[in-house]
Amino acid sequence: MGVRALGLVEVFALPTHLRVASERMAEVIRGSEFDALFLNLSRRLNELVRALAEGAPYEEFIEMVRERALIPEPLSSWEYWVKPILLAVRGILNEKPELEIWCYKRPDIVQLSAEVAEDVARLVLRTCVTGRVDLEEWRILLRRFLEASSDSIREEAEYISERSRGKERAICISGITGRRLKEDLSRCMVDARLSYPIVPYHLTPIEVLMREVERELRGSVTEDDRFLQIIRCHVKFVRDYILTSRTYDEAYFKWAKHAASWMRFKGFPPLGVPTNRIHLH
Repeated sequence: MGVRALGLVEVFALPTHLRVASERMAEVIRGSEFDALFLNLSRRLNELVRALAEGAPYEEFIEMVRERALIPEPLSSWEYWVKPILLAVRGILNEKPELEIWCYKRPDIVQLSAEVAEDVARLVLRTCVTGRVDLEEWRILLRRFLEASSDSIREEAEYISERSRGKERAICISGITGRRLKEDLSRCMVDARLSYPIVPYHLTPIEVLMREVERELRGSVTEDDRFLQIIRCHVKFVRDYILTSRTYDEAYFKWAKHAASWMRFKGFPPLGVPTNRIHLH
C-alpha cells in the first residue's frame, strides 16, 4: 500500500489561451500561501523560470526564450496568455526563499500540441476554402494527440507527486485537462483538489470536439452528423470571431455572448459543473 503524500496539491484548471484566466491566476499566486508552485510550461523552461523568480528582468527572460527557441508556438501568442502568471512569479523567491517552482509539462507534448494546432488550422482553412470536411482526418489527428496526452498526464502527475511530497500546500496550474490531472494525482496518493478560477466557462467548439473524441477512445460512438456539426461550429468560431477580433479574449467573449446561446449545449453546463452527454441542436 502506498504512502500518502503530506500536504495538499490544489490544481487550478485554466481555459486555454484566455488571458483573463491567467490574470485571475496571477491574483491567486500573489495572494496565497504555498510552498511549491507547478507551472504548466515545458520543463525546458525550468532554469529560466527559476532566474525570473529570483528577480531577473522579464524582458531578459523573454529574450532568452526567443534565442534558445524554447517555445514551439509563435512567441507572441504564447506570451499573450502566460505573461500575467510570469509577472506574478518574477521576484517571488525574494519574498518566499523556500518556495520550490517547477515547470512540469513534457517538452515532447508541448511540441506535439503546437503541431496539432497547426494541423487543425490547416483543416479549418481547407473547409473555409472548399466547404468540405474530412471527418476521418479530424478523428485521426485528435485521437493521436489525446492518446499521447493521456500518457503524458499520467507521467506529469508522477512528476508533480514526487516533488510535492513534504509540502504543506502546492499550487498546480493546469489547462482544460485539470480534472484528469487531479484524478491521476489522486492515484499517486496525493491529496489533490480541483479549482476553477473562471466559472462559468463555456467550452469552445474545439474543446467540445476533444471531449467527444475522448469518449470515442473510451468506447462510445459519436454520430458523424454530430461530429460534423461541431467541426463546422469550430470553423465558424475561427472565421467569424478569431479572425475578426484583436485578441483571443475579445473573440471568446463575443462568441460566448452571441453564439453560445444558440448553439445550446443542452445537458452540458459550463465548465465547473458536473456534465453528462453533450447535445447540440
